[in-house]
Amino acid sequence: MKAPILNARQLYCLVFLFELGSAVIVGLGMQAERDAWLAILIGMSAGLLLAVVFLYVYRRHEGHSLIGILQLRLGPAAGRLVGGIYVAYFLYIAARVLRDFGEVLVTTILNQTPLLSVNALMVVIICWSLSLGMEVIGRSAEIIIRLVSFMAIVTVPAILASDILEPRRFLPVLEKGLMPVLQTAFPLTMTFPFGETIVFLMVLPHLCSSRKAARPFLLAMLTAGLTLTAVVSLDIAVLGPGRAAAEQFPLLAALGKIQVGEVIQRLDAVALSTLILGGYFKITIFTYAGVRGLSELTRTSGRKAELAQLAAIGLLILAASVGMSASFPEHIDVGLKKVPYQMHLPLQVGVPVLLALLALVFSRRKRPYPSA
Repeated sequence: MKAPILNARQLYCLVFLFELGSAVIVGLGMQAERDAWLAILIGMSAGLLLAVVFLYVYRRHEGHSLIGILQLRLGPAAGRLVGGIYVAYFLYIAARVLRDFGEVLVTTILNQTPLLSVNALMVVIICWSLSLGMEVIGRSAEIIIRLVSFMAIVTVPAILASDILEPRRFLPVLEKGLMPVLQTAFPLTMTFPFGETIVFLMVLPHLCSSRKAARPFLLAMLTAGLTLTAVVSLDIAVLGPGRAAAEQFPLLAALGKIQVGEVIQRLDAVALSTLILGGYFKITIFTYAGVRGLSELTRTSGRKAELAQLAAIGLLILAASVGMSASFPEHIDVGLKKVPYQMHLPLQVGVPVLLALLALVFSRRKRPYPSA
C-alpha cells in the first residue's frame, strides 16, 4: 500500500462515509424508542469530545500512527502488546460491519445467495482497492459522497409528496424520563459509530499536518451525526416508535412506504445503496488500519509483504464475518450488550484518555516522556 497525502476534503469525505457505514440502516439508538434522535445527539456530543482527545493525541505525536504512539508512550513491550490488541480490534470490527452488510443484502434482495458469497465479493473489492493505496480511496470518497448527497436530495421530496410523515409520533418527548436516553447514549451511540473514529489515528499520518486534520474531521462527525439523527427521526415519523424499534432495518421499511402516484414507489434501494457505499468505506478503513498496524508491529516492509498480509487479513475477516455468530439476531445482541462494554469503552475511551494525560503531564514538566 502506498503512503500518499490526503487533503482536507478527502478526509472529510472519508470520515462522513465511515460514520454512516452500517449505522444508517440498523436503527441507531432505537433502544430509546421515540427519543432515539435525542440519544444520537447526546452520543454525538460525547463522540465529538472523544474526537478532540484523539486529535490531541495525534497532534502531540505528529507523524506517528496509533501503534507508534503506544510504543512511544508505554514502552516497547507494553506498547506492542496494546498495539496488537488494537490490530485485533480493528479487524474484528471490520468483520462485524461486513456481517451487517452481508445480512442486509441476503435478507432483502439476495435471499437465494449464500452469505459467504456476498461477503467474499466485498472482501475482494476492498483488498483490490487497498492495493491501489489510500490516495485512490480518498479520491473515490469525494465522488461517492456526491452520489449519496444526490440520493438524499431525490428522496426527501418523494417522502414529503407521499404524505407518510406523522410528527405526532415524537410526542410525548421523554415519556419514560431521561434515563433510557442516557443509557442508550452511553455507551451505545457514543461508541457506535462516533467513538470508532479512533481508527483514523492509523490514517491521519497521511495528512500534511495535524492542524489541517482537526476541522474536516470534527465537521464530518458533526454532519454525519445530524444526518443519522434525521434518518432515525424519519424512521420514527413514518413507522412509529414501536415498529421502528422492532424492525431489523427500519430505514428500508420506511422508504418502502414511499408512493408518489404510480410512478415513484419503494425507494428502499436508496437505503441499500447507501449501506453498500458507506459499508465499503468503513470496512476498508478498518482493514487498512489492521494491515498497517500489523506491518508496524512485525516491522515488515515492501510491497510484496504488504500484499501478502492484505490477502491473509482479507481471508481472516471473511471467515470471521461468517463464523462470529450463528444468526443475525445473535450478532446484533452481542454488538449491543457485549462489544460496547468489553471492547469499545476500554479501547475508545480508556487508552486514548490515558495517552492524552501522559502527553499533557510530561508536556507541563517540560521534559520528554522516557523513550522506548
